[in-house]
Amino acid sequence: MSDVPVAELADEERRPQTRSRSRSRRVGALVVVVALLIAGGVFAARAANDANGARRKVASGKHAKVKVVDDAKARVNVLAALNNTTSSGSFKIRYVLTASPGATPSTTTKTVPAGCRTIYGAGGTTLVVPGPASCYASGAAPNNVTISGEGVVHVTPTAMVTTSNVPNLGEITTRIDGTNVWEDGGANYGMAPSAKTGPGSPISEFAGLVMGTLGRREGAIAMTNMASPTGYLDIAREGITSTAKVGDAVVDGVPVKVYTVTIDTMHALDRPGLTAEEIKATTAALDVLRAEGYSATTVTLSVDGLGFIRRAHTVIGFGDGGTVTGDTTFSDFGCSSVVLLANGPSIVANPTGCRPASPPTATTAPAITTVP
Repeated sequence: MSDVPVAELADEERRPQTRSRSRSRRVGALVVVVALLIAGGVFAARAANDANGARRKVASGKHAKVKVVDDAKARVNVLAALNNTTSSGSFKIRYVLTASPGATPSTTTKTVPAGCRTIYGAGGTTLVVPGPASCYASGAAPNNVTISGEGVVHVTPTAMVTTSNVPNLGEITTRIDGTNVWEDGGANYGMAPSAKTGPGSPISEFAGLVMGTLGRREGAIAMTNMASPTGYLDIAREGITSTAKVGDAVVDGVPVKVYTVTIDTMHALDRPGLTAEEIKATTAALDVLRAEGYSATTVTLSVDGLGFIRRAHTVIGFGDGGTVTGDTTFSDFGCSSVVLLANGPSIVANPTGCRPASPPTATTAPAITTVP
């Protein structure tokens, strides 16, 4: 190995030449760095333009990174999770539903439209039941009510049993079969007087009690959940307008992939399998949401490794800045069956056991149509 030449400090003739070379090297290195930065910027711009519409998520922080999100793939994963969860046949839910007013909350009156029958709830609240859509499209209603509860949803045949904690009314158990409602507690809708049994009453006419208890906005959202074959899994593939994967998390100790899903709730009627009563109830609820200035629905959806939806955090926005927020977790997939009793459908353990875990079923993403 040959010796590396070293400049001697005593050599005055070489010192200026060495300094000149050092400056040249520094200037040359700076030019290279600038060139690389410019080239990198051009490459990043070209990559962004060539990403076929894929969205970029920039992580905050000192060392920000750019993450390219494949929206089309996210849509396929979300649709597969919806299909997998509903195909399980049943699931347990825990939920919280609440509302926040807008900057200028609307003032409602206590005028009851002609042809509507009324009863009176806690605190003198006017509850309108039953009657046509106009009976619960207007009238006095509370605001900012928070309810929580749990229950089980059975997909086919349609059945849902939930127990809710409602302010001023206490614990209420509601049974729904896709056509009728049986309410144990509250106004005992669908039950015989002073009895725990009854023939049930139509879902569409239950809306007066719901909106009179929760308010117009929150009540309308609750009705779209009740008038759905999948209950509080209120995400219809027909209403999805955009999706994106946003990261990883843990729900109830289970690792999940998290997606943001934007939904147009006005497409709730496009869901397949709706009964005549579910269509009537949903139609009236959507009329109320339109009148209230509905703007958009965003769902943060958490999906586990088996393709089951574990959590849906839903925010429904209105033009005045008000929101209705629902937070629902899902578990025990395929573990339940349903039997019909004198007080409505009852959820029992699945005699064949829980649905075996299996990989998620692939689903084709729907075409996206852009309207000018």
